[in-house]
Amino acid sequence: MDPEQAYQQHVLSLLTRDTPVGFWRGYQDRARALYQDVFSSVSSDPRLNTSQRLSKLWQERHFAMEWLLIDEAKQNGVPASDKMIIENNCVFSLVGHAGVKMTQKYVREHGSLPSPAKFRKQLAAVNAFYRQGGLLLGDEPDDLYLPPEINGIVLHSPVGPRFIEEHQALGAIGFYVPYKDFRGWAVQLTFIEILGAYEALATREDRVRPTLRKMPKRGNDE
Repeated sequence: MDPEQAYQQHVLSLLTRDTPVGFWRGYQDRARALYQDVFSSVSSDPRLNTSQRLSKLWQERHFAMEWLLIDEAKQNGVPASDKMIIENNCVFSLVGHAGVKMTQKYVREHGSLPSPAKFRKQLAAVNAFYRQGGLLLGDEPDDLYLPPEINGIVLHSPVGPRFIEEHQALGAIGFYVPYKDFRGWAVQLTFIEILGAYEALATREDRVRPTLRKMPKRGNDE
């Protein structure tokens, strides 16, 4: 297994251990509907000039997704706060439990690295993934090079750049873990991959489910 695969499997194990599957499923489904609702709202607003609609859409979608992250977390019993991260008079959502914490960010293109805000750099500092991971794999214990905690970012983006319904549907949503220097991604996971990890885990648990072994009845000793 190469370093990228090892890092990805490690993050998936933390996600499936520390967050309920309903959180990811609900977040994905509601994000699709939210993207559509926000586009419809901005599109029908008579108080906007045509040249302003795309900019307004970006702002409205950002705030709506910030609310959605908090609301979905609370519905699934995941601790959440909309007061802990304040930067440049803006408040950002933070959710998580045990070894997994996350924020969220709208990006125009799938997988783009967000602006290196101070709070994002501070959160990324716990992601102690080694860029030269190949030197550490093999016989070395996992606990020595895989971080016990991660801070990730849920990135979401539309299909395209134009202010038309087809372009402004939800195009991609995933969970990204930056390196501690915030100069690249150590792990990139789509929500489909995350949900698949829960399904695989459930399948493995079902296969190893213990059963009682019936011992044959014996007659009385003669």
